[in-house]
Amino acid sequence: MFELDAATGQLRWKFDPQVQHNKAFQHMTCRGVSYHATKPGAVTADGATAPGDCPERIFVPTNDGRIFALDAQSGSPCASFGDHGQIDLKEGSEVQTFGFYEGTSPPVVTDKVLIVGGAVIDNYSDKVPSGVIRSFDIYSGRLIWAFDASNPIRTVSSP
Repeated sequence: MFELDAATGQLRWKFDPQVQHNKAFQHMTCRGVSYHATKPGAVTADGATAPGDCPERIFVPTNDGRIFALDAQSGSPCASFGDHGQIDLKEGSEVQTFGFYEGTSPPVVTDKVLIVGGAVIDNYSDKVPSGVIRSFDIYSGRLIWAFDASNPIRTVSSP
């Protein structure tokens, strides 16, 4: 991921998520990123005041099942989001085999929520879980809800 100056073509910043490569990955390309600008007086999904870091965020999904929140001005990970700027989408899931889950598309962004899907490796193994759609607080990365269409018992909502 990088930003170029539109007028000069000079590199402004560069970020490397250190994606591990695996032959099982279906897509080793970026299908897009998502952008969020914090509005004055913004609050989190819990109603708390939005953090001051990263007023403009770029959300980057990776093929190894993570999402990064980057400061749009510097390219640095947003410390207030998840674990120092990233969340592991495999955490809390049945996915144990590297490469069986990957983020393939940019997340949907609202004023408070990030909505994320992903891809599982279908027909590769009988140990592959179903895909789950989840939402996270756009500022903290905290899981808000998860929906598993194939297993409603696993569907969760915020406490």
